[in-house]
Amino acid sequence: MKKKILNLAVAMSVIASSLVFSSCGDDDDEDEAPKQEQQNSNNQGSDNQGNQGNDNQGSDNQGNQGNDNQGSDNQGDQGNDNEGTPNNIGEPQTSVTVAVGDTFLISNAQLGIKDKKMYVATIFRDQIVLNVYGTLLYMGSTNDNRPYAIKFNSDGSPSACYYKDASQLADKVLFVCQDGFVIASGTLDSSTEISSKAGETTFRKVN
Repeated sequence: MKKKILNLAVAMSVIASSLVFSSCGDDDDEDEAPKQEQQNSNNQGSDNQGNQGNDNQGSDNQGNQGNDNQGSDNQGDQGNDNEGTPNNIGEPQTSVTVAVGDTFLISNAQLGIKDKKMYVATIFRDQIVLNVYGTLLYMGSTNDNRPYAIKFNSDGSPSACYYKDASQLADKVLFVCQDGFVIASGTLDSSTEISSKAGETTFRKVN
């Protein structure tokens, strides 16, 4: 009898313990589920923040603003318009007496020339050496055996020529050299062959 009671007690304790363990297991499962949901919500939050950060701080917006505001075209145009323009310029004259170092702006409407720079490189004896908008040219008076006129070529460059060529291309004569180191418009030449066909050239001295 005692053995039966003992066996019954052992069996009841085994059943009770199994019920306890199963209830604890269910509680653990219920606790783990909210944790996973919290972790998932945290992951989603980090993804959203990351995407929002990338979208808001795009390189396109910053790049476009920088290029639009700091355009090289506006600054470049202003610089080109202002640079190289002399401040003090004399009145236009059709003849000038030159000296070494003098700089002039020459214009001739007939030849389409406006404010081209010319300066006197050197003078020796009866010869004048000029730099006419980038081309070095030698001239002398009408009594010298040297070119005495500057003509305008079809390619836009200037060149020195003798009287024969100057008289045949009188409409292309830019200016002539006279006695006393005077440079004058072709319209003031002593020869009517040149003066009647040449366009007026003016000289403005740069101080």
